[in-house]
Amino acid sequence: METEPERPPTTDEAAGMAWWNSQTELVREFWLRVANSARAPDAWV
Repeated sequence: METEPERPPTTDEAAGMAWWNSQTELVREFWLRVANSARAPDAWV
């Protein structure tokens, strides 16, 4: 399996990471349930 080369995050990716990191665990749990996923990027979408 090939991996992608390291690159800086896109503006949207950086915004998603900042949003996720600013949330409490309770809020993170809520958005993961809404997204029906265990992945933070799915909650961001």
